[in-house]
Amino acid sequence: MNQFLRAFVFIGVGISAFGDTLNLSTGVSEGATYTVVEQNSYNFDATAIASVVTPSDPDWSTVWIANSASSAWIAYDPDHCCDNGDGDYSTTFVLTPGDVSTVALSGFWTLDDIGSLYLNGHLIASLGDASWGKLRAFNVPAGSSDFVVGANTLSIDITLSDSFLEGVNLNGSLTGYTPVPEPFSIGLLIVGAGMLLAFARRHRSADRRANRPIPGI
Repeated sequence: MNQFLRAFVFIGVGISAFGDTLNLSTGVSEGATYTVVEQNSYNFDATAIASVVTPSDPDWSTVWIANSASSAWIAYDPDHCCDNGDGDYSTTFVLTPGDVSTVALSGFWTLDDIGSLYLNGHLIASLGDASWGKLRAFNVPAGSSDFVVGANTLSIDITLSDSFLEGVNLNGSLTGYTPVPEPFSIGLLIVGAGMLLAFARRHRSADRRANRPIPGI
């Protein structure tokens, strides 16, 4: 592989790291991190990073839809059956001016007991009691005024509960999204660009030497 081609491979690797989909699902490694702020009288304003709830945890309900590789249940405290209740679960993402007109948000969600899904404080959908056995579809189309330049907040709010076996589950993604390059990817692009520049300089030098008049002729 010559140096010119190698430089393009470096740049290609960097660009391939820039996806156009942002996973906002709960409870999975490739998904989003959600912060929960409890709104119970006994736990008011207690804040934590929401944790995955599994069937082996005290907070798990046997009537919930099962966790999957795509999304899982999360809660303020999976280790206690009755420490969770009304609360706001939220994650943020940043949009550029170009993103605002192209991104779309869609997926499926549910919760226990009653609550709503919001984007930047704008209602997307609501679910009543006993919705926990199935994921329900939601959608925010491209061009929606609910998207804003800068920080955007997706939130799942449990607004009414019996403070017994509570949690939220969302399987969703943002499409048409241009993420900010990670430092490693930026580094690859810089290295690739540097190799291209060095190659070009050597190529010009070789051309000059090849075209230089031979002394005495």
